[in-house]
Amino acid sequence: MNTYVVNRYNVPTPGATAQLITFDDATVRQFTAFNKNTKVMFMSVTEGGVFMTVDGSTPTNSNHHKLYAGNNYYFNSDLISQAKFLRDPNNTGNALIYASELTN
Repeated sequence: MNTYVVNRYNVPTPGATAQLITFDDATVRQFTAFNKNTKVMFMSVTEGGVFMTVDGSTPTNSNHHKLYAGNNYYFNSDLISQAKFLRDPNNTGNALIYASELTN
């Protein structure tokens, strides 16, 4: 089995600011540009679940990775720079992703 080990001692990327994506409709969203020194994104999903794709396709009911509300996720910043996000269509409320840029 292959694994990707994230440095547990990452620190905030100097000069980077946190990003927030609010999902209040069925619009596909992406994060904006990242600081060039960012290695990892620490993301928290709140209020409702979110669908994510990382292959350039649009998230749908049959094509997605689901990020669950109440969970935190670490992802490589290169991966997240390509990611597309969509509020889970089964969620009638809003969803939020709050992301911090980290480096080591």
